[in-house]
Amino acid sequence: MRGERSRRIYARYPIDIRVTLSVYRAGVKHDFWGRTSDIGEKGIAATVTGNLEVGEIVTMRFDVADAQFEPTACVQYRRGYFCGFEFLKMSSEQLQRLKKTCDQLRLSSDPVTPQY
Repeated sequence: MRGERSRRIYARYPIDIRVTLSVYRAGVKHDFWGRTSDIGEKGIAATVTGNLEVGEIVTMRFDVADAQFEPTACVQYRRGYFCGFEFLKMSSEQLQRLKKTCDQLRLSSDPVTPQY
C-alpha cells in the first residue's frame, strides 16, 4: 500500500459529506451509504456501512457545492469499512465541477495524508 502513496498524482482535500454506493454481486444490487473523509480529482475516501472488496466496481452518488455527482468508481484499498475509491467514469461536466471544487478546497484547506 505504500506504493499507492508514491503513485498519487492528485492531492486529496478533507471533506465530510454523505455518499451512497451501489454494487452488483451475482446480479443482485446491494446499496450502502457512508461518510467521506477526503476527495481529489481522481478519487474519494469514505467509511461505508457494508463490506466492499478491493477491485469491486461501484456506482456512487454525492453532492458537493450544489452539484450532484454520480461517478463509477473502483475500490482501490480497504481497511475495515474505510475504503479508497478511484473514479473511473464521470461526465465531462461533472469532471469540470469536481476540478473547480478541488480548487476551492485547495484554497481553504491543506492536502490530507492518505490514511492507509
